[in-house]
Amino acid sequence: MPDMIALKAFRYRGKLLQPDEPFEALTSGHARVHRALGNAHDAPAKAKAKPRAAKPQDDPSAASGEYLRRDMRAED
Repeated sequence: MPDMIALKAFRYRGKLLQPDEPFEALTSGHARVHRALGNAHDAPAKAKAKPRAAKPQDDPSAASGEYLRRDMRAED
């Protein structure tokens, strides 16, 4: 998986990449297409794509994908 650096802002694999942001192409074919379109160029050997830190969630139960059920019984 080739490491690349974005030349302009574009969406790739669900993320909006900004110029000069390093990322990792999924396949060598994807890297070839980005080079051909002028979206990105190969990263130097020392620059590695860093995963973005996840934003902290306020409610941990909502982050797990569980449906929060409410008690729908009538009050007396």
